[in-house]
Order: sequence, then structure tokens, then C-alpha cells
Amino acid sequence: MYEDGEDQVAVAGANEEIASLRAIVEGTASVTGEEFFQSLVKNLAAAIAVQYAFVAEFAVANTHARTLAYWAKDRLHQNLEWALAGTPCEDVVRGGLCHHPRGISQKFCHDLAMVEMGIESYLGVPLKDGAGNVLGHLAVFDQRPMPEEPRRLFIFKIFAARAAAELQRLRVEQALAHS
Repeated sequence: MYEDGEDQVAVAGANEEIASLRAIVEGTASVTGEEFFQSLVKNLAAAIAVQYAFVAEFAVANTHARTLAYWAKDRLHQNLEWALAGTPCEDVVRGGLCHHPRGISQKFCHDLAMVEMGIESYLGVPLKDGAGNVLGHLAVFDQRPMPEEPRRLFIFKIFAARAAAELQRLRVEQALAHS
């Protein structure tokens, strides 16, 4: 049983999570394709209170990743491509959740982009198809530490599944257009 103060904190936290979930759902419900991914990273960054968010797919025989949408600080940026080796993204695309609450630049000192940006924390989850194959990943990162147990992790996982479904839908659409 919680004390009255603990109950109020728990209720406030739950209400905040519901508001975050609602903002992401409303921002992504009516869009598909590129617009979906752009809305997702913008709203996810705001909901989790981080400066950076991206959704990416594999490129160049699964040794590189390419963003489908990239949010940095206060706006969408041009998509980019990078080698996965030596980055925290490499761990994610192996199939598991990757959470580094602090010290990311020290742990991945060869990831020059992260080091130069002064990134302190990283959270990424793979995008998997129905057969469990990794298609890419969804990640957020920040110049500040993240909580050890991010309260909104369930929101993150829900939208990673939705991003994976949208990526699969786009690939089927592209395959049909090419046939």
C-alpha cells in the first residue's frame, strides 16, 4: 500500500504517460510512409524528453543504417547513412534492446559523431518483421543522462512495433510497384 504522497506521484506519472502516449498516437494515426516516420520521431522525442530520435533501416548488406526520419533538438534533419560497426546501433540491430543511461561517448569512443555531439545516453530497439528478422531500429539519445529504468519504455516498444509494421508495409508497396 502506498502512502498518500506516493499515490499522488504514481497517479501523476501514469497521467503523464497517458498524455505522452496520446500525443504520439494522435501525431501518427492519420499518416503513413515518410510522414509517419517524421511524426513518430518528433513526437517520441517530446514524449521521452530527449533531444534526438531517429528511425532507420538497414543499408549496404546490413553493415550500414540509413535514417527514414531524424529529429535533432528542435526540427527534422536530412536523412543520413552510417556504418554500424563500433556504434551502439550495432548492438540494437543484433536484435535486442540497447540502453545506456550514461557514458555512451566513453563506451563508444570510436563513434565520432556521438562523441562530437556530446551524447551522454542512448536507448534503441530493433524493428522486427513478423518472422523476427531485424529490419532496422528506432533510437533516442541525448546529451543528458537517461533514467536507469526509463518510465516510458513501454511507449517506446509500442511505437517500435508500429514503425516496423509501417516499414514492412512500405517494402511490400515498393515490391508491388517494381513487379
